[in-house]
Amino acid sequence: MRDFQLLLVEDSDADARLITEALREIVEGGLTDPPNMAIRVRRASTLREAQIALREDAFDLILLDLALPDSESLHTYIRLARVSPRTPIVVLWEEPDPAFEARVISEGAQDVLLKDELECRQLVRVIRHAVERHKLRQAAASTEFLDPLSGLYTAAGFAHVAGRDLLLAARFNWPLQVVVIQARGLRAIYDEEGSQVGDLVAIEMGEMLRPVFDEFSVLARLNDEEFAATTLDRPMPEIRRLIERAAEQLATQLPRHTGGHLQWRTGAAQAQAGQTIEQVLAAARLASYESAGAVAHRA
Repeated sequence: MRDFQLLLVEDSDADARLITEALREIVEGGLTDPPNMAIRVRRASTLREAQIALREDAFDLILLDLALPDSESLHTYIRLARVSPRTPIVVLWEEPDPAFEARVISEGAQDVLLKDELECRQLVRVIRHAVERHKLRQAAASTEFLDPLSGLYTAAGFAHVAGRDLLLAARFNWPLQVVVIQARGLRAIYDEEGSQVGDLVAIEMGEMLRPVFDEFSVLARLNDEEFAATTLDRPMPEIRRLIERAAEQLATQLPRHTGGHLQWRTGAAQAQAGQTIEQVLAAARLASYESAGAVAHRA
C-alpha cells in the first residue's frame, strides 16, 4: 500500500509543529483510510520551496498557508495551483472570513481550514473530503460522467459533482444557484434532419454555453434538450443576457430552417438548507416554465 504524500506549506515553525502533531495523532489513532496507511509530510516554508517540491515529487494533498514570506493572500494559491493543477489544495487561514473563503474556493481550492480550530478529527474530515471531491472531479472527466458530444458532464456527473458542491455551499452558507437551460426543438432536428445534423447542433450548444459560466461552475448536458449549470454570486439577469446573446450567435451559424426549430428557456433556483441537488434542479426546471422565472428566445 502506498503512503499518503502530503505537502505542508507553512512558514511558522509553531504552526507546522501543531499540524504535524495532529497528523501523527491521526495515524496513531487509526483514523486514516485504510487505518494502517502512513502519512508522509514534506514541509516547505516559502512559495518557492513549494514550487520546487511539486516539480520533484507527486503529492496527494497540499496544506497551504496563504501568508508566506514571498507571497500573500489569494496570489499564493493561484501561483501554486498553476504548478500542480491536479493536486487538491486545502487552504490554512487565520480567522473566519466567509467572503474571502468563498473567493478562495471559487478559484479552485478544495476547502479552507482555520488554524485556531485545528484538531485531528477535523483535519481527518477535511483531508478525506478534499481528496474525495478532487478524485470525483477527475473521475468525472474520464468516465461515463462525461457527455461524448458536448464534452460537458452528463446527468450522472452533474448529480455527483454538483451534489458535492452543494454540501460545501451549505457549510459556508454560500448562495449556490442551479441554472437550467432548455433548448426545445433539438429532438425535431434529429427527427427531421438526421443524427449527424442533430449531433453537430448539440456540439455547438456545448461550445455556446461554456463562455457563459466560469471554469469553476459545473456545466452539464442532462439530455438532448436540457443543460444545467451551478453558479455562485452571478445575477440571473446577467446569465440570461449572456445565454440570449450566445443563442443569437448560434442562430447565425445554423441554416435558417434548422435554427428555426430551437426555442431557449432559462430558469434558476437558489439552493435552500437541507435540499438535495435533485430538488434544486427540479426547482430551476419549474422556474423555466414560469413567466417570472423564465425567458424564451427563439433562435
